[in-house]
Amino acid sequence: GNCCGDSKEAKIKLYEERLYALCIKYNFDIDVNQPLSFNEMFRRENCNEMGEQFNEDSSKIIIMEFRKFLFITAAEMSRIRRTTGYKKLNPRQFNDGKTAVCYECPYNAPPYVDRVWRAVIAYDAKYKDICYKLCFGYLLRKDPRANLDLSFKRYNDCRLDLYKRCEKVVPFHNCWPKYHTQEEFYNDFVYTVWASPTTINNFKLHLATVPVQPGTINAQLLIENSKKIKSDFQRSFPPECQGRPNGQQNTMNMAAVVNHPFLKTQDPNWRAGALVRIMSEYLPFNFDQYISQELMVSIDQAQDMIFEYRRFLLLYGLTNFKLYPSEQIEKVWLIHMSFGVNYIDFCSKTINFVPYHVPFTGNTTGYDDRTEYNNTLGFYTAIFGVQPCSSCWPPAELRFNVENFQCMFINLIRLAGFFWAHQLGNLSNGSPTLAPRKNMGETPQYVEKKEKMKHKKGSKAGMIAAGVAVGAGVILVGGGLALVAYPDAVDYNDTNLLDTITDGLHDGLSALGELSFG
Repeated sequence: GNCCGDSKEAKIKLYEERLYALCIKYNFDIDVNQPLSFNEMFRRENCNEMGEQFNEDSSKIIIMEFRKFLFITAAEMSRIRRTTGYKKLNPRQFNDGKTAVCYECPYNAPPYVDRVWRAVIAYDAKYKDICYKLCFGYLLRKDPRANLDLSFKRYNDCRLDLYKRCEKVVPFHNCWPKYHTQEEFYNDFVYTVWASPTTINNFKLHLATVPVQPGTINAQLLIENSKKIKSDFQRSFPPECQGRPNGQQNTMNMAAVVNHPFLKTQDPNWRAGALVRIMSEYLPFNFDQYISQELMVSIDQAQDMIFEYRRFLLLYGLTNFKLYPSEQIEKVWLIHMSFGVNYIDFCSKTINFVPYHVPFTGNTTGYDDRTEYNNTLGFYTAIFGVQPCSSCWPPAELRFNVENFQCMFINLIRLAGFFWAHQLGNLSNGSPTLAPRKNMGETPQYVEKKEKMKHKKGSKAGMIAAGVAVGAGVILVGGGLALVAYPDAVDYNDTNLLDTITDGLHDGLSALGELSFG
């Protein structure tokens, strides 16, 4: 019996080693002929509001953590298959040109690992390939905002599983924060992005001078500050799409529906019904708010983009010819794709198959793309009897102009990740590093703050790593890391103290070298 048990354990261990090797070595580059590697695409698509991209080493670290997440997920799915069977993962079939099988992922990834996941899903061919090799089916991401309770549990389970395997899978601690509440988990997902030093200066974002326990963070103030900054950076589209008559939204040019050469040989009644289905089918809860927040546009603009996205999917379902979306529609499409379960259900119910799309990468040789885009504009006009609105459908010379190219996920400024600096420190063991501090003088305010610090566990290390970083919101910037404070935590007149903490953070985090996030 022991021999059989040992043999079974050895087989499981060998299988997991193969999974791990596949995840670590897998090449996510779409094509050797692509002008950008996946790492470069991810950096480009996660820039700050000044257009400054991820530090290259930082993006490599986060992509490596995604590889570890894939391994942990594949190992867990293998365990589920051995013990209870795949039915627990809600398998389903869908049509993406051929019959495919998909499974709901048993884990949720942390915020920036989740961003890699979304980018991999967007560049779809490689994602499907790695999913089938690891899990024998397409792995569905579920957005944490869709079910916060379940997502919080799944993330904690994933993190626990990862740290159980830390002898083999060594986690980079910054990327795997420990959240104490669902609110912290949610806010870190929704209100964290890169910001430039210019933004920090313009909005007078200050460093925290005293540690604040996570439970005392004013979440509402966090959101209000985020909205204030968001409104100043909000892009403005022409109002051409807004306020359409309701009757126009649900009509098609029936002559074109019968005679257009692009149309599939389908029953015209199905085509007419498809318009009703696609305009009324459920999208993720508060999807317009989600698009508004992700793309930094107003709710009205987000609703216009979603309306045009629905129309584009209808066109996609009516033809076998290749169609190409505008950049605005492409962004909505890729975000919807990242919702996994809802995207597959939505497309299956409305157009009877699940389309996927590799986004425009900013190359200048896209003759086929331009031709397909112009064909799409012509098909749109024929089917709906109106010209596409220019705010969502610019002409091809603007659509494929690299100088006008915007990022896929251009999140501008959202405050602020509670725990990103919590575990910054010695990379060998993850313990916090104490930043050297200058003598600031024994002012009454400083003495009071110093006395408070004595009562906190690990007071010296906590001042920088746990106190300041956890108590403050974290904004990751081009050259390193800055900490954003809330008004009640800052002595705005104590410039020496602010300068000292700035210097101390810089010195303390220098141990990270080129691995520092930026």
